[in-house]
Amino acid sequence: MKLIAESGSTRTEWAIVENDHVIQRAFTEGINPYFQTRREISRSVRLGLPDIFFRKKLEQVYYYGAGCSSNEKKNILGASLVAQFKTPIQVESDLLGAAAVCSKANPASLVFWEQDRTPVSTTEELL
Repeated sequence: MKLIAESGSTRTEWAIVENDHVIQRAFTEGINPYFQTRREISRSVRLGLPDIFFRKKLEQVYYYGAGCSSNEKKNILGASLVAQFKTPIQVESDLLGAAAVCSKANPASLVFWEQDRTPVSTTEELL
């Protein structure tokens, strides 16, 4: 079971995925390590997500977010998520997730968020 998150500064969408099926999804406020501390991010995640997200046994968390282009900011976000989920975390820029959808060189499995049909990619190399 994997947790995939796609975040901008105003909204974060979270999806628990098992066997290529979304089994649970939730929205929280946006996260951006340029404007939030590690502690603020941890608090936002803990208070914003339903308890089921913390009770599931996750193999990995994949987070694609705004403000996650430098190693410094990835480390801030990664530390916040590890503290909450106690599982390996991979943090990447939201641009990487968008690029994977557009890339024909890398095969991708598309997940469409139900609310606005926005495609989000999980590449085979990453997952």
